[in-house]
Amino acid sequence: MQHDVSRLMISRWPGWKDENEVQEATKLPLLLSRVMEGLPITSQSPFLALPLEVLVQIMALIADDRDALSTLALLNSDCRQLARSFQFVDVCFDYGPLSTKLLERLLDEAQARADAASDNANTLFIGSCIRRVTVNPKPQHVAATHKDLWDARGSGSVRSRQQMNDLRNNAGDDYLKNYRRPILTVLAQAMPNLDSLLWHDGMCLDIEVFKTLTRLPLQNLKFSGAYIGVPLSLEPPVVPQHVPLRSLSLGASPCIDGTHIRGGTSSGSGNQSLTIKDSGPKAEFLGHENMVFPHLRYLDLASASSYPDAVAWSSFMAAPLKHLSLPLDGISSSQQFLSDCPTLEGLETLVVPSLYIEAHLAKLVVDFILKQSQVSKLSVQNGTPYFLDRHILPALASGKWSNLTSLSISWLARRITTEPGTNVVYTQIPSQSLAAINRIKSLEQLCLGADDAASRRHHWIPYHKDLRLRLQGLKNLRRLAFSGDTYKNPDKAPFSDLESYYRDRWLTQRVYDDAMERQHLDPAEYFLRPRLIHGAHATSFGDAIGNITIGEDAEFGSVNGNTDNSIPNDMIWERSHRNRMLREAEKYASVFRKLNWIFCGQLPISVKATEGSGEPVFEATPLSKRRDRFSSTLTPIFEMRGDA
Repeated sequence: MQHDVSRLMISRWPGWKDENEVQEATKLPLLLSRVMEGLPITSQSPFLALPLEVLVQIMALIADDRDALSTLALLNSDCRQLARSFQFVDVCFDYGPLSTKLLERLLDEAQARADAASDNANTLFIGSCIRRVTVNPKPQHVAATHKDLWDARGSGSVRSRQQMNDLRNNAGDDYLKNYRRPILTVLAQAMPNLDSLLWHDGMCLDIEVFKTLTRLPLQNLKFSGAYIGVPLSLEPPVVPQHVPLRSLSLGASPCIDGTHIRGGTSSGSGNQSLTIKDSGPKAEFLGHENMVFPHLRYLDLASASSYPDAVAWSSFMAAPLKHLSLPLDGISSSQQFLSDCPTLEGLETLVVPSLYIEAHLAKLVVDFILKQSQVSKLSVQNGTPYFLDRHILPALASGKWSNLTSLSISWLARRITTEPGTNVVYTQIPSQSLAAINRIKSLEQLCLGADDAASRRHHWIPYHKDLRLRLQGLKNLRRLAFSGDTYKNPDKAPFSDLESYYRDRWLTQRVYDDAMERQHLDPAEYFLRPRLIHGAHATSFGDAIGNITIGEDAEFGSVNGNTDNSIPNDMIWERSHRNRMLREAEKYASVFRKLNWIFCGQLPISVKATEGSGEPVFEATPLSKRRDRFSSTLTPIFEMRGDA
């Protein structure tokens, strides 16, 4: 198979968020007894004699301290293996010099394990400590390794076509010899405790890759940005009859060189989870006969470019699914399959990423939703008022959805023409919809949002006082979230509008005074002192917001300047915004007495009641130092879980 390594030298465009850049859940290290692989602990150190739970807590304190782990590794062989269990629990092969050295070391370990003649009775291996591997060649490392090919790609190159082909072929051979094949070797022969593999390598996957990977003791396998270069039938003898995978994410496409043919089928008899990513304009194709997925519980189609074909769809819907996310688009070719789909009796989670489609197609999706009244978690995004307010929410409030404990709903923003050539985007949740939600007494978590399908702009001002009044019947609510929310500036800042709140972040007297609250949450060196912001007046240090007036000559500071503050303006604005959201969170907790978590103003917040006699006093605490601008916090809570 021809491999063009130069494709790995190209960086993503700056706005691209590669999936492997999203923080994966931290892998916990294995117990010392596990990484010792049956060898006894010979050290007499009192440290290793500590009770297991105490030892684990101590190691957790130094897990991120490289110097401390290095010092521990120098004490003796047992401590070295303990330190390794934290240092090497999660490794990445990125084509760089450090990962190359690690790969060479693991190849030596693989040879040592395979060499029955060598004396390895007392050998401790790094490979036994590895639980997760990421294969993700970095463009800068690939370019540095194959510098001749990188230089020849420049516009000033005078290489002939044959010379360029020779350079590509040589680089491809080197890639296979020194990177791909060694990685497959160490995965199979040097890592007995490996359970997760993230494959972000953009080179074509061949049959040897699948033969190796399907024989590993993996529980989680994720492909992202991968390419399949040959037709494959993932059935015995290519893969074993039973694969122990619990989670499989297929972010794969046909080879981008166009030199290989897409096709083949897959065997999913052991999968509990399947995620299908965007793989081109064609529907997912599993063959001409229905397949059986007896263990498939988790099916995430949200990133697929279209609905599966008839065979794939019927195969998936026949599985004992518990969690299902529908495709984002492409229902037009699958109308009949969706309308004929029965109630999925075991389904617990249903996610509809978008109802922003043609009305007659949206009606099919709505009908499918309303068949699944047994689910406990429902998410419907980008819904039009017609379907949300007249069909979905009245059905949810009818009493038939008694299992529903989690609901996430977002309304599509409406564009209103106020004058020729001027569009205003407006979003408001109708009172009858809030009344319907208020009747769903089983809800324990609720997310309300507004979306502009054409952008990530914010156009919804949630009137929190009104929302608390209209939703006060939800006595079991523990989590509450607002997505796509924006707010008015505390003072009448110039050129302000709904879309500019998070962008402009004007610094006014009221903003400054809000920022002075709750200073115990901030580092002491950033303590704010009372001051006036040009023309604004406050009567004392602790004045309430209502006592602050802005004179006619008031001036406004931008976050791009510092307005003579010792603390940057943007930091002051962020504190002010945080404190206003904390106040709102405490007001919500006083209405919903079981509430312990809220997401508003792009901030996750915890709420606790102070103990004592009389009426409880609620205290809100931010759970993050930064705003979550893309509301990524909400996805694993209200939609599909992050780690299947």
